[in-house]
Amino acid sequence: MDDIVVDVAGLSKRFKFYARPWHRALEWLSFGRVNRHSDFWALRDVSFRLRRGEALGIIGPNGAGKTTLLKILSRALYPTGGRFEVRGRTVSLLELGTGFNPQLTGIENIRASARLLGFSEDYIRRRLDAIVGFAELDGFIDRPIQVYSSGMWVRLAFSLFAFLEPDVYIIDEALAVGDSAFQKKCIERINEMRQSGVTILFVSHDLWRVEALCNRAIYLDGGSIRAAATPDAVVKRYVDDMEARSASAPRPRDGSVRDLPPQFEMYADSPLRICGFRVSADELGADQPFDVILDYDCSAPVEEPVFRVVFALPDERRVSVVGWHPGRACRLEAGRGSIHWRIQGGTLFPRKYVIHASISTWDGVVYDTHYGIAQLRITSGEIGPVFRITDDLAACLQYTVEHRA
Repeated sequence: MDDIVVDVAGLSKRFKFYARPWHRALEWLSFGRVNRHSDFWALRDVSFRLRRGEALGIIGPNGAGKTTLLKILSRALYPTGGRFEVRGRTVSLLELGTGFNPQLTGIENIRASARLLGFSEDYIRRRLDAIVGFAELDGFIDRPIQVYSSGMWVRLAFSLFAFLEPDVYIIDEALAVGDSAFQKKCIERINEMRQSGVTILFVSHDLWRVEALCNRAIYLDGGSIRAAATPDAVVKRYVDDMEARSASAPRPRDGSVRDLPPQFEMYADSPLRICGFRVSADELGADQPFDVILDYDCSAPVEEPVFRVVFALPDERRVSVVGWHPGRACRLEAGRGSIHWRIQGGTLFPRKYVIHASISTWDGVVYDTHYGIAQLRITSGEIGPVFRITDDLAACLQYTVEHRA
């Protein structure tokens, strides 16, 4: 058992809520004889163990207790019950940049923050070039960070923590910010740390990142563990639960087309707009054909428009695109019409997709676009990777398309 780095047993955390500030003083003065609070259990009987080099993904809805758990493991909170042990040096990214001094430069904040975390000056000096190089702040590294943008602030904070080489690395939604290129670098760096033996606890609402980074996962809800297994099984359980909850909300299921106002004001006066959109079903089996219909309103003839429907993951990675255009050197006449795609085959992996629709020209002029215009869930009877680990998500859909003017 020497390789056990994180040991959590029966961990519970209770918060006391008071309706009025003076109720707390009244309880204290009565030596507990008067009760003026209500109990909120953020965690209840949470137990798990992590070995060296393992990465645990922690998922769940807002208020599930994820951040409370990480704060206890970081020793920022004390538990009400149970016990925990974290062996070795721990670095926690619960709030990126906490403790930074806006008046100091990037270099000065790196040195000051690392010293506060208990790292020696020599240790910092040997890793300073790697931290600065990873952040890619160029000349701004020697400027006060009060002039940094939020993205630059994140780069500095993550770069500092990523190269301190701790034994346990705790991350809470740290990858939800920053541009996509920097997020990719962060993921690669976390994978390198894991391979070198660093134990990682990772909280994120980006479920595909949990599958990409972790070899184990737990699903917290209401402060308790609902599922603990491999990431694909836990993610499937979580997604199924969220779908079941959202299904109870009233949704139009009659398939009727409803007029769509422009999603962005810049397209309000466009001569060619999307005015309706529907998918024949919102949940399908992996091999079932389905229909996608886009209705448009063209107030004046438009040269060579291109209609596109994009199937994307919730993190905005595109999986597949279907399209239609009237042909080169052709134009769309004024009037209302629709584009009808019949999706007959191809591969859409079992999971939820967000659908975007747009109309543009060959040279990139956009007439109208609607992000998240619909959703589609592809189901499977087997437990499998709901969120693919690799970037090989492209789906070549087989379809026919018909223009109805």
